[in-house]
Amino acid sequence: MVRSRAENRRRWRFSRSPVPQGIRFSKPWWLYLTGLDVLVHYAALLAALFALLQLPGVGVGILSFVFVVMCLPSPFFHSPRGLTFERMGLRLHHRDFDVLVPWEAVRSCEQIGPDHFAGVRFEIADRERIGDWVSPDTPRNRIRAAKRLVERAAPFWSPWTAGLDAATLVRGIREGIEGRSDRLN
Repeated sequence: MVRSRAENRRRWRFSRSPVPQGIRFSKPWWLYLTGLDVLVHYAALLAALFALLQLPGVGVGILSFVFVVMCLPSPFFHSPRGLTFERMGLRLHHRDFDVLVPWEAVRSCEQIGPDHFAGVRFEIADRERIGDWVSPDTPRNRIRAAKRLVERAAPFWSPWTAGLDAATLVRGIREGIEGRSDRLN
């Protein structure tokens, strides 16, 4: 309940103001609890049922399994750890490297899914130049950037990528594409 209130407050605050430029956005710790609270709730109910049947070890095993699963990275989303909206383009911060995607290279951007769990899908026009935008520029980082941004049909970012909801991300990317990204904070 506290997490959903914080999400709503953050969504409302960003919907009322321009998308800040030159600031690195990262996901706050409480946004990592998005799926965890629902999963733990149902796992706890199931564990309690086994404890009621005089099998507490099975309940502990269920909760341990849920904990391990929640600690593993999701294979479905390859969202960047952080984002920075800049005049030249959108900087994607990954663990070991950054990619600056120029606004001219972003072909389209759209919100997919319901408002409470919406992701962002975007397309890059100059896919063969993705290695030119990587820093630090090493062969390993070029390969990793190509895997995350080029090898799939279109990258898909999970809900609340870098602590921004899908509507704010789409609005910020469209403002950058249209050249309205000249507001600095």
